[in-house]
Amino acid sequence: MGRGFLRALLQIGFALAALGIFFWRVDAGAVLAQLGKVDIRWALVALAAFTASKFLHAWRWWHFLGRPDAPIAPLSAVFLISNMANSLLPLRAGDLLRVEVPAKRFGIPRSLLASSVFVVESVLDLFAFAVLLVAALLMTDLPVVLRPLVGLIGGSAVVLFGAMVVLVRSRSAVEQWFGRALGWLPERIERPIASRLPEFVDG
Repeated sequence: MGRGFLRALLQIGFALAALGIFFWRVDAGAVLAQLGKVDIRWALVALAAFTASKFLHAWRWWHFLGRPDAPIAPLSAVFLISNMANSLLPLRAGDLLRVEVPAKRFGIPRSLLASSVFVVESVLDLFAFAVLLVAALLMTDLPVVLRPLVGLIGGSAVVLFGAMVVLVRSRSAVEQWFGRALGWLPERIERPIASRLPEFVDG
């Protein structure tokens, strides 16, 4: 039994499991009932815009990686598959595919992939959300009870974005600071972390 056959079986098993999770978590009858109320013209426009945004996000991920040796087409496929998995699995577990698959296929360090997926993109998404939130505040009268939460989100976004800018512009100083901060750890723990720190900062 060849490796290709086993791989095909695994892919079929994964597809069936994904379908099973989908029908378990989604009320298919309610979905079909709503389809009859959809304006097909707007649905096609929304589908085109959504698809374009996903390819744009895939390009953003590839750009942030800074690895021209990693082809964008396979990375885009990994990105789309991970997004599908995120729709089915809790806690955005599909994002783990964006770390593991490129690491095995293209030899990209996992620390670089993890920082780009879980740190850089999260901070940028939070900052974009804060900008949209400010725009919404200018157009609506926000309840008093929500204002502290909005201020916390906006402030966190600005602080994290600023920290990322400092990290990029003062990389050597940041690495030295982390090196000193890790110095109190046992050597068997400190050495692996320190060896992966430059790759993490690259992400």
